[in-house]
Amino acid sequence: MLKRKIEKDIMRWIESSDKALLIYGVRQAGKTYIVRECLKAAGCDYIEFNLIRQPEIVEILDGATGIDDLLGVEIVNLKSAPVGYLQTLNMYPLDFEEFLQIFNVGEPVLDMLRKAFTSKTPVDEVIHDKIMKMFNLYLIIGGMPAAVEKYRTTGNIDDVMDEHRAIIEQYKLDFTQYEEENRKLIITHIYELIPAELNEKNKRFMIADIKKGLRYDRVEDSFTWLWKAGVALGVFNTTEPTVPLLLNEKSTLFKLFLSDVGLLTILRLSARRRTSTRALYMKTWWRRSFMPTAIRCTTTTARRRVSLTSWSSMWGRRSPSR
Repeated sequence: MLKRKIEKDIMRWIESSDKALLIYGVRQAGKTYIVRECLKAAGCDYIEFNLIRQPEIVEILDGATGIDDLLGVEIVNLKSAPVGYLQTLNMYPLDFEEFLQIFNVGEPVLDMLRKAFTSKTPVDEVIHDKIMKMFNLYLIIGGMPAAVEKYRTTGNIDDVMDEHRAIIEQYKLDFTQYEEENRKLIITHIYELIPAELNEKNKRFMIADIKKGLRYDRVEDSFTWLWKAGVALGVFNTTEPTVPLLLNEKSTLFKLFLSDVGLLTILRLSARRRTSTRALYMKTWWRRSFMPTAIRCTTTTARRRVSLTSWSSMWGRRSPSR
């Protein structure tokens, strides 16, 4: 079992809280699994209702018209939750410290790294090199529990990437399941654009890249859907670098990050592969279409013999003559 930092908060809730607990987080980050494990560890009896696998339960509960009502999340509006008797926690994919479990990096090593960081002192070069190799691997695998577990059991990056693709396809299915019909394609397109937008030097997510002439106020709800669902993380610019930054936040000047760096990597690779495939197709089409006409041909006129090449005529240059 992969240990998660949020376990301490859940165990504290089990032992001392009289409130209901709502855990927010992107799908497949391990929320259900970690709650089950904590309840078992605490010796609690529990009954589980899964409103996604058992949607018929929704009809039994009063005042609910759909799964999203029961989760306390409005798709196009802000989170809504009862006040006073609900405790909320946020859960994310495994961070780098949690990821290091699969390499059996012990707490003494982590403590040493933390002290070196806070005191701004260098660590041993051998340790530094090993940790950096693990970090580079983390950038590929990411922190989705299924992907991390797949690497721990198989050690195969191709298997990990298959796991990433399955998660992304599930997200896209969610986009089409929970959103209005006319926004399904826009949400999917925004999600797929995130790696390319991060690669640009622009200070903001370029709305025109979604569709030329499109305005932000027409798609604001689609962006809100992505970051309220935890699928994407909005990082906003500020007008002044002063604390608290939230007061100086510019809501229309932002970049989007994916919730998991491994998913970001696979999306970027997929985009590059599509671009490479498209470029290969265009190259093949160009060669088939234009190469036959690029053969030098000779025309004889009454006064002189003129040599023509399609290269010159294509680019508007004067044809060489003899």
